Order: sequence, then structure tokens, then C-alpha cells
Amino acid sequence: MERFELQRQSDDLTYVFTRVGQQCFARVDNQAMTIQWEGPWGWVARLPGNGVVSGRPWEILPQHQRAEAPPAGIWISRKDGKSYVYRLVPS
Repeated sequence: MERFELQRQSDDLTYVFTRVGQQCFARVDNQAMTIQWEGPWGWVARLPGNGVVSGRPWEILPQHQRAEAPPAGIWISRKDGKSYVYRLVPS
């Protein structure tokens, strides 16, 4: 997979990510926002600047994820006291 979309379930807002490294994808409109492989944590999104985990897959535990690409399906994000449900869709 070289590209995927995160589609927010509440309003269909969509973010597009492209591969920028072997185990890293960056958001097209904000390259500082990445989703990357972190070994025992699996695939995670971190906030730029402070590095706080802001998103992860919901249905697939880290030990069942593959290091080649983030898993399709439901992802949960959290930022500033708000959380959202997304669907990761390969494109």
C-alpha cells in the first residue's frame, strides 16, 4: 500500500496519507501528521510537536498487525478532549 484515506464516520471528512518511508505515512495536507509503525505499539498516529499518541486501530491488536502497512478498518483518534471514529481505506 502506498496511499490510504482516513474517513471520519460522523461527517465523512477525509484525510489522505501517502508513504514517506518504509514504515511511515504522512498526511498530504499536513506532512507533520504521520502514522508510523512502532513495534510493540503497532501502527499509531502521533501529534506533531509533543508526540502524544492521537490515533490507533481499534479492532486489530498490535501483535496482530503487519509492519508493511497500517490495517484497514476502524481507527480511533483523540485530541484536546475530543475523540473520533475513522475508517482507514486503502486507495
